[in-house]
Amino acid sequence: MNKSIFSSKILPIILVALLSSTVTAYGFLQWHYRNPNYIILSEEEAKVFEQKSKKKFDPDYAITFDKSGVDFENIKKYNEVKRLLNTYYYEEVNQNDMLEGSIAGMVSALKDPYTVYFTKEQMKVFTENTSGSYVGIGVSLTMDAEGLLTVVEAFPESPAKDEA
Repeated sequence: MNKSIFSSKILPIILVALLSSTVTAYGFLQWHYRNPNYIILSEEEAKVFEQKSKKKFDPDYAITFDKSGVDFENIKKYNEVKRLLNTYYYEEVNQNDMLEGSIAGMVSALKDPYTVYFTKEQMKVFTENTSGSYVGIGVSLTMDAEGLLTVVEAFPESPAKDEA
């Protein structure tokens, strides 16, 4: 009789629990494999996040990395360098300046002379220097520290190019 209770009631419950946990684990692993991003928090940041969990998490403030293209060790190194600078740098660290520097570093790492990143201030100067109308003989000049002008290039279809 005990054998029939086990096989008719307990065994089906165990099999259903085992099957459902297997399906759940498989689904989680599939999701984890297809999810291309990491959100990295240090233990300290995680504790602070847990304490302030009353606020809604805003993913726009998360920096994400493609796990298929970025080694986890590099993400940990990035966070550790940031933590060390925040802790031990001799002056107060401006977080926005560090983020701007990170962005500039990403663009610089491409080693492409035609791909550049300008901060808001740099873009303003660039726009001022390149806006307006051009008049003159059609050359690009540079000035050294002593004030000596040097012709860098003659523009195509300009009087200077025609005479060169």
